[in-house]
Amino acid sequence: MKKLSILLLIGLAIISGLYSVPGIIPSAHAANLVGKVCLASTSDTVCPVTPPTIPGPLPGLSSFFLLRVLVNSSDSLNGWDITLRTDHTVLNPAGVQIGTVNIGTATEIVKCIGGVNKLGASSCPSTDSVDTLHYAVSGSLTPSRPVTDLLFTANFTIVANSANTPITFQTGCTGTSVLGGVCVAIFNGSTTPDPETSQTAKFSNQMYFDLVPSAGSLEVSKGDIDLTVTVLVPSLNSFTGTVNLGVSSSPVGPTVSIIPNSVTIAPGSDGLAELNVTVTKTVAPGPYTLNITGTSGSLPQNSVAIQLAVPTPDFTLTPTPNNLFFNITVSGTSNITISSVGNFNGTVTLSLPPTLPQGLNASLINPVLKLSSKGTNMTRLVANSTSAGTFTLNITATSGLLVHTSKVKITVLDFFLHVNPGVLNVLNGTTATRVVEVNPTSFYNVTVTVGKPDMIYIDQILENGIIAPSTGLLVSCSLNVLKITSTGNTNGQNSTNCAITGQALGDYIVIVTATSGSSGRTSNHAVSFQVAVIKPSYSIRLPTTSVTTVSVGSSTSINVVISGNHNLADNVTIDLSVSTASVSLSQNTTKALLTSTSPNATILVTITASSTAQSGTYTLTVTGTGKFSNPPVITASTQFVVVATTSPQDLEVYSVAPSPTSVTIGDDVTITIIVRNIGKLAENATVIAIVGDQNIGTKNVTLSPGQNVTVTITWHTSGFSGGAYMIGGKVPGVSGESILSNNILRSATPVSLNAANTSILSNPYTIPAIVVAAIILVAGGLALFFLPRRKIQST
Repeated sequence: MKKLSILLLIGLAIISGLYSVPGIIPSAHAANLVGKVCLASTSDTVCPVTPPTIPGPLPGLSSFFLLRVLVNSSDSLNGWDITLRTDHTVLNPAGVQIGTVNIGTATEIVKCIGGVNKLGASSCPSTDSVDTLHYAVSGSLTPSRPVTDLLFTANFTIVANSANTPITFQTGCTGTSVLGGVCVAIFNGSTTPDPETSQTAKFSNQMYFDLVPSAGSLEVSKGDIDLTVTVLVPSLNSFTGTVNLGVSSSPVGPTVSIIPNSVTIAPGSDGLAELNVTVTKTVAPGPYTLNITGTSGSLPQNSVAIQLAVPTPDFTLTPTPNNLFFNITVSGTSNITISSVGNFNGTVTLSLPPTLPQGLNASLINPVLKLSSKGTNMTRLVANSTSAGTFTLNITATSGLLVHTSKVKITVLDFFLHVNPGVLNVLNGTTATRVVEVNPTSFYNVTVTVGKPDMIYIDQILENGIIAPSTGLLVSCSLNVLKITSTGNTNGQNSTNCAITGQALGDYIVIVTATSGSSGRTSNHAVSFQVAVIKPSYSIRLPTTSVTTVSVGSSTSINVVISGNHNLADNVTIDLSVSTASVSLSQNTTKALLTSTSPNATILVTITASSTAQSGTYTLTVTGTGKFSNPPVITASTQFVVVATTSPQDLEVYSVAPSPTSVTIGDDVTITIIVRNIGKLAENATVIAIVGDQNIGTKNVTLSPGQNVTVTITWHTSGFSGGAYMIGGKVPGVSGESILSNNILRSATPVSLNAANTSILSNPYTIPAIVVAAIILVAGGLALFFLPRRKIQST
């Protein structure tokens, strides 16, 4: 018994978990629909208008009564917890079968039939009894909404005759979907169940009748009469006889009657009556319940209720459209309609805000409207704007103490011009192309005139000002009339190609303008871009990735690259200079021949430091002089280092740089070490990376005199403790090397090694798992608490 008790308590804990752990089950839509959970016959697929009386067979062997539990126009759901109640001396709860609602693989959580737990042997919840059928199920969220479907079918054994036994929902539950503690909960994966209403039914297996109105609710304004509702009186279980009809209002106020007040019915011959509802002008607005009754001889009375609403006299305010789109070159209009509600009649004054959004102009053609009972009236909003954009305009309608406001969203459409950024380089005497795009600000169709000769402006930029207009460029655009056509969900686009011909060297600004609309109202836009009219040129490239070193009394060589641009054809003279007389320069050639097919030339420059040269940093300047380039003379400079040595062997660690300088244990750090040979002999050396006092990697290199080498070594930080580490580089001294003080160097910036975050609480699944585990532990504790009490009571 202890084990079975725990099973039921765990099931109940799972139901509460559907509320308390919303992260486990996907939540439904934020905006809830209000649906209805109802009881219906097996032929119904949607909820009846009013609670039905459902016929059934006489008691006897295999006499069962099936009842559908439907959900109608509900929000998305993933389960339910519903308890039905009836009189077990007439209908004895017998079983349940899950319906067709799409919640995936369903799991039965509670199945208590007549107070007996069918999923175990423990007690059912306290709200269950011999009169109830309690069924709770969970699954996955329905894929769409609203949901109208069969939740489950309830089965009852018929044990007695009855004309109209009520079948209702149990009450006394908490956290449900229906107000008043009705035991109907429709789950959706969030902490709050779907809001629902509920509708009951009656059972009859005697000759009887039902009352079926054509509507469950109606609205009648003050001063009106309504004859739209009919009441069908069908025969149940072969009933034949006369049914007397009556109707009353609660509270009193409306005058109600039913015609005729009696009908004679038989199997296959239903009765029909008409409901007459009169609401005089003195009747107070509000809700009323119209109770329709039927009696026949000694049979118990049958009744059904219709909800009547008497509205307060008022009016509605409706703009059509309430989303207004129009071109900046025209005006937009929206029809503003007022309609009478509850037989309102009177004068309505409409107004706009005293201050409109900047750029927007709006007015109402006729701001004062007369409105008659059940009538409508209309005026027109006219708006235009001097700028594109989106605006919200409030329209207020006032009549006495009645005030209504409606919003109109106004989107003013326009176009704009766009060109790719950057300076357009044009060789003098040649033509290049710039594309000018015409785009809409939103979904928009328009014809634009762009880039006609008189719509293009050219300015030349000088050091001391601007020359406008300028003849240094010739500009023409291929298309001058462009149509923007937007289709489907795609905004339209168009473009024109503007040809720019260079006629004089210099820097220019080109302005292309466009216009749309008519002479009465136009939209004008412009776009500008820079143009540089140039001659072919060249550049000088010197070594930049490493420091050039030369030892006293020795030489080293570098490559100087001359590169032609824009198909330059020239023979460039290369001259060299140095900032010290103790260093001499030589070059393999003084000319760099550049052509369109061979745009690059390399000059080998040799730097020689005399035996009397002083250690230090010096500047090498390279000057190029051409004939056909612009500019003709270009200079470039680089620095080199002259180093002294007292022995033929001397290696130096020049720099050490770790990257990154802050990592988590387990990440890699790249250590970059530059080693220089400042001796006079070629050397084979081993470069060592140091972390603290540990060697973490080596690489072998060969260095010629004056050469420097860059080495990268990776530090794998796994296995190291957190903290700050000094990073260094070392090269062991070679045979004959006497100066070893420069063979080791440490970086000034330490590397911070941080511990990894391994907290279990960082796992996103930990908290939901703890909550579910806590729920199960509480359920187990309750079981252990109640079991001894059950044993004591049994003794």
